[in-house]
This record gives sequence, structure tokens and C-alpha cells, in this order.
Amino acid sequence: ALYTSRNDYVQSFLNILFPLSRIYTGKEVHESFGHTAMYIFFWVTLMAFKLGFSYLFELYPMVLPTLELTDDYINYPDQSFAKMSLLLTMRWLPQFLVYIIDMSIFYAVWQAFAGTAVGFSEN
Repeated sequence: ALYTSRNDYVQSFLNILFPLSRIYTGKEVHESFGHTAMYIFFWVTLMAFKLGFSYLFELYPMVLPTLELTDDYINYPDQSFAKMSLLLTMRWLPQFLVYIIDMSIFYAVWQAFAGTAVGFSEN
């Protein structure tokens, strides 16, 4: 029923997610299950290592200071919400930027390991 919808928005969404048209050149390309499994393994392990590292070294050390700042706002009436929000933003912004940028570093290192493994296995 979803594929036969007359709604233009639904059809646009389906054309993006499931390109069934004749002009899509990749629909006849088929990868083996082994290649697909290795591709999925690469991305799952990359994301697992990145999220584990980021939680342990970037996010976890920020929890206690954040709780202390919000505790000051809640328990002391002379603290303003704007001041607390500004302090939290200033505290979390560098960590957030590092969190975003370190994905490219993890990708480069993990790709080097994966490329080395593929090179050794094919030689």
C-alpha cells in the first residue's frame, strides 16, 4: 500500500530511500554476502570503539561538573538560569566539537588497520 501511494511526499521519500527508477545506475550492482558482512563489521566496530572511547574519556568526566552546576541552580535561589545555561554551554561546547571531529580520526586509523588486514590477506 505504501509503494502505490499517490501522495507526492511519500513517493519522493520512497524514491530517495528505494531508488527503483531506470536512471539509478547502482541497482544492478550486487555485492557478495561476505563483502557486505565485512563492510557492516567495519562500521559497527568503528562506531563501537568511537562511542566507547568518547563515553569513557569525553562524556563521563563531564557528568559531575554538569550535575554540580545544575545543583547550584536548583538549590541556590540567587543563581540565574541564563548564567547556568551559559556556563554549561561553555563547558560542553569544546567537548562536543572534539566529539564530532574525532570521528574522522577514528575513521582514518581504523581504515588503516582494515586496509592493512585486507592487504595481508590478499597477498
